[in-house]
Amino acid sequence: MVPRPPIPVIHGWLGTSTKITAVPRLPWITGLGARAASSGTGNVHRVTLRWAGPLRPVHSSIVAGAVGATVAALLVTRLLVTGNALDQVWAEDGAVYLADFTKHGLPSLGYVYAGYLQLPSRLMVLLGLALPLRDFSAWCVLSSSVVVGLLAAFSFLAVRRVTGSPTWAAVAGLSMALVPALSLESMGALANLQWFLIPAAFWALLLPTQPGARLRAGAVVVALAAALASPLAVFALPATLVHGRRAVRSWPAWALMVGLAGQVLGGRFAPATNRTAPRARHLSAHDVKPMVRGLLGPGVVPGHHLLTLLLVVLAVTVLAAVTLSTSRSPAAGVMLATALVFYGFSSYVNGHATPRYAGCASILIIGAFVLQAPAAKPLAAAAVFAVPVGLAILSFPAQPYRVSGPSWTASAALVERACSTPSTYTADAPIGPVHFGVARLVCRSTFLHF
Repeated sequence: MVPRPPIPVIHGWLGTSTKITAVPRLPWITGLGARAASSGTGNVHRVTLRWAGPLRPVHSSIVAGAVGATVAALLVTRLLVTGNALDQVWAEDGAVYLADFTKHGLPSLGYVYAGYLQLPSRLMVLLGLALPLRDFSAWCVLSSSVVVGLLAAFSFLAVRRVTGSPTWAAVAGLSMALVPALSLESMGALANLQWFLIPAAFWALLLPTQPGARLRAGAVVVALAAALASPLAVFALPATLVHGRRAVRSWPAWALMVGLAGQVLGGRFAPATNRTAPRARHLSAHDVKPMVRGLLGPGVVPGHHLLTLLLVVLAVTVLAAVTLSTSRSPAAGVMLATALVFYGFSSYVNGHATPRYAGCASILIIGAFVLQAPAAKPLAAAAVFAVPVGLAILSFPAQPYRVSGPSWTASAALVERACSTPSTYTADAPIGPVHFGVARLVCRSTFLHF
């Protein structure tokens, strides 16, 4: 075993013409490197270099796994502190994907709902149909949380590669579990995976055009899955602007465009599911406050409009100051602009601001901050970071609406009793949230197991 030397401290006086281009790394310090601090005025600065962190090996993949596991656990915890989410089936998971498989079988993987393909969600539902019907609710919640955890782990690795900071990379990953807007409808639902895939796809396209082979493969999978989950994944394409002409060599960008081409073909030629999506209405000036409150989450009392606006002004002002204080990370400006345009466009098309749009935009906004934070002054970074942390604490429990549906165990028993009669062709399974309706299932389908 190689003996550990004492932690080195290097002091030196350097003129302004002197540049430190590399810091030596010890073989057992992985990804930690050294920290530098300078002080002085005029042409002379005193530079102090200290090794950062303990002298023990920490592989990035281990930290990424820890971030992913934490995100998955946090998502399930946010649901369970409000109600028994493991016994709830969310809206489209049952009424669209599950019902389509019992009616149309495997071809329903290519069906469109609300005008576009949602292949990753349908694939996860297909895997869950190998279980007894009564376990379908738990599968939806747990599998969706695991998928988001994997996306958080990938985001950590991508941000670590882009910024060089494992700390801020962890912040980017954890944001997928903690942003306030997720508490209403996005957690534990396979139908809402797209709102986590879009930010992960942005990180995939932001990677250098020549990352490591494993990271590149993960980026290609994430980008393709995001595009096949929603055409709104097109909002990840601005990330390629930071690469200039080198963007043509970005494999994740090509994967995203292949998936978007599939969305165009699917929307034009693929069969549509029988259930009709809710109609959109026209966006009006009265929706501005709900849009603002959507980003802040339900932890902010809706009636406190002044407090809401003050918090937003504070967050945006400090974030803009941090972003514009240095030109080292143009990607931060691109990501922030993308988040705001995405939120405005999706709300306009849908007719109103929904928490799922706000959740996706919030993850992108935090990502913009993370890109700039390593180069920002510590006090400025702490000031910006304090706002989302406070809001995340206030909005940690899932909203009661998320777990307001009937018991899936009771619904599955109801379907089993109805289908036990040979003459019964379909049976209705009540699903959540409250007042959403039922999933109409075909009794003799090979995908139903009791």
